[in-house]
Amino acid sequence: MERNQNIEQRILWVAERLFLEKGFNGTSTTEIAKTVGCNQTLIHYYFRTKEKLFWDVFAPKVEHVVEFLDAPLDESIDFFERIRNVIDFYFGILELDERLAPFIVNELIMNPGRWDKFRDRYLRNESRSSAFGRFEKMIEEEAQAGRIRPMRPIDLLMNIMSLTISVFIVAPKGFANGECDSNLRKTYLVSRKEEIKELMIKAQDLRVEFLNCINDDARAFEPLSKAYGLPKEEPGRDEILEKCLKDAAAAPLKVFDLCCVSVELLKEFGEKGSKCDSCTNSSL
Repeated sequence: MERNQNIEQRILWVAERLFLEKGFNGTSTTEIAKTVGCNQTLIHYYFRTKEKLFWDVFAPKVEHVVEFLDAPLDESIDFFERIRNVIDFYFGILELDERLAPFIVNELIMNPGRWDKFRDRYLRNESRSSAFGRFEKMIEEEAQAGRIRPMRPIDLLMNIMSLTISVFIVAPKGFANGECDSNLRKTYLVSRKEEIKELMIKAQDLRVEFLNCINDDARAFEPLSKAYGLPKEEPGRDEILEKCLKDAAAAPLKVFDLCCVSVELLKEFGEKGSKCDSCTNSSL
């Protein structure tokens, strides 16, 4: 019995290494069996299919990560600090193994079927998503308070994840295999992490300003409508109308300015989301 358990565990260890290094499609059960030193029939006996083996390898790790998502969501601190904590959390997970970022992109994000399974299993299953439930509640409360716009929590989580993963995907040459100087590596990660936090906060502040413009525009319309209704012979009508027109134009003009800021912010997202420096560059 102990020998069988050892073989089963070894299959899981070897499968994890090969899946991370070669991906799901690049790994065969024949190769796993050869590396383990067992008959391929044993793999099918324990796990039936390669897909089931894949989930048996990574499901416990995902559950562990989802469980610990609770930690950054300390309700005693404000929303934006919690978002910064979530970014720190993601970075911490990806720093454990640089193979994780490309693996997540190739095997989860770029695989709709597997992503749907992941979402249904960990984000929609009440028995396994208490942390995500807290995250949803946090977003809902902030939106109701008017501090952020209403949004799907999964969209915000995916935005944070995508920005974080991109740091490791476009990491400097030698980053993952240990050739990169450790001090430069640390500087690179700290710098990118702080940039992502800054960009997320800038984007949220911009959303709030756009929402405020909607309210300002609505408030300015009523006085303008009344001004247009004044009789032409009304004393001071022209001055009243001019003031109301200026007030009514303020919100659209601000929206135009915010659109320009948004374009620049999107450029910044693009540049920093795909930014890659050489590990030999001391100015990291």
